[in-house]
Amino acid sequence: DFLGLKDTIRIRNGAAELLVPVQLGFRVLSYKLEGGENVFKIFDKQIADYKKNEWQSYGGHRLWHAPEDLPRTYEIDNAPVDAEVTREGLRVTQKPDPVSLIRKEVLLTLHEKTSEVGIRHTVTNMNRWPVQLAAWALTVLKEGGFCCVETPRNDFTLLPDRSLTLWPYARMNDARVRWGDRTITIRQDTGAEGPFKLGLYAQKGTVVYVLPDVIFKKRFGVGLFKGQVNDDAQLKDKSETLNSEYPDWGCNFESYTNAEMLECESLSPLRELKYGESIVWNEVWTLGRNVGGVKPDDEATVLALLK
Repeated sequence: DFLGLKDTIRIRNGAAELLVPVQLGFRVLSYKLEGGENVFKIFDKQIADYKKNEWQSYGGHRLWHAPEDLPRTYEIDNAPVDAEVTREGLRVTQKPDPVSLIRKEVLLTLHEKTSEVGIRHTVTNMNRWPVQLAAWALTVLKEGGFCCVETPRNDFTLLPDRSLTLWPYARMNDARVRWGDRTITIRQDTGAEGPFKLGLYAQKGTVVYVLPDVIFKKRFGVGLFKGQVNDDAQLKDKSETLNSEYPDWGCNFESYTNAEMLECESLSPLRELKYGESIVWNEVWTLGRNVGGVKPDDEATVLALLK
């Protein structure tokens, strides 16, 4: 019984713990080290009123599909899920969303001894016609930290090697953002008056969120379950790093923040799915102690964390 949500599933191994409710569509509401605090932001009032007939975030980790659009993106997605424990891990399946007719399935696998979690997201088109979309995995993190991502870099071309996507409300001089030489950091600020959001193609498929006592690391990409990580070696001829196949002008990573939380979002390439076809998009999470007092302007340490 977690915040009044009965039959919430707890996954733990002595090193880390996850909490997955069955009443809110697919959500992971808690991820923490054993004896530590939850790194995810939870909106308690929304959970208390989870049967409300409107879309609510609830916080934690969820699965969407991009590009963002009304009414598709914000259709109510809190129908109960089916959860099954298999040899691979916890499989959570949701019925097709009533408006978009997209079916969601997630497999969560917690390592036997460490904090590492594998998350395999699957979105399937159940329309009788083709639909173009991307899998979109959003993690809502609690206040008080900062997000770090490495910018693309290609020393083998005379052409541009990086691009940024900014939303209409994002100010270039926002004090929460540090534009470093090789990294960008976005600080969550509980005193901020408005939101900020940016996106880019994260070449190495890695982002970290640094809190005073713990560091959350997210890696993302198609081949992660096979131990593969996006890196320079995957650029076949090293002639370009930008990838226009991703949503929002080529973004596989986006971050949104306001006075309450910060989101670390990963996105798969856009694909046109026929009836019954799917996109599989993987993430791997880890948690580690922040024992070094990492600062947003300490680029050398930030780059080491992103390896």
